[in-house]
Amino acid sequence: PNPVFELFQNVQAIPNQSNQILFIGDFEVRKNVGLFLKTISSKKLYKHYDFKIKIIGRIKDQEYYDSVINSISKNVIDLIQIEPFMFPKDIAFEMSKSSMLVLTSLNETAPMVIAEAMTVGLPVIATDIGGVKYMIDHEKTGYVIDSGSSDQLFVNLKNLLANSDLRKKIGDAAREFAFTQ
Repeated sequence: PNPVFELFQNVQAIPNQSNQILFIGDFEVRKNVGLFLKTISSKKLYKHYDFKIKIIGRIKDQEYYDSVINSISKNVIDLIQIEPFMFPKDIAFEMSKSSMLVLTSLNETAPMVIAEAMTVGLPVIATDIGGVKYMIDHEKTGYVIDSGSSDQLFVNLKNLLANSDLRKKIGDAAREFAFTQ
């Protein structure tokens, strides 16, 4: 049986009709949200694509949070909305109105958030740590990038932001994969 909550199975994203990039993880070194935000800032993705960023996670490390926020442009800060906590039903709803999930962790085992996002039908960009490469079929159900690779993250963000049909295709493949594995 699929270990993902039934409520994620009953929700379906329409990633080609959204411009929200979702990141689920606390502000702490291990979750590495800094890589995601610094990549968007340094590569100036906000100048070429219309999107917003939703982060669901607490500020667990104030020093890390301050360091990340101080290292990104105001243009990126203005795109960010942070929700410190959400119930699973609210996370499922947030996923349903997102275009993709980004997970740039430095250390994970088999992140449940990837399984949930794929079940909903979201394309996922995640770092190659723990069991991630066994959860995502690279370039079919999402993208697996080298840990810490801003360049790989940039290329895959750009590809998904630029191509709504690709987001839909990968999201549909992710959902099918999630229901058959």
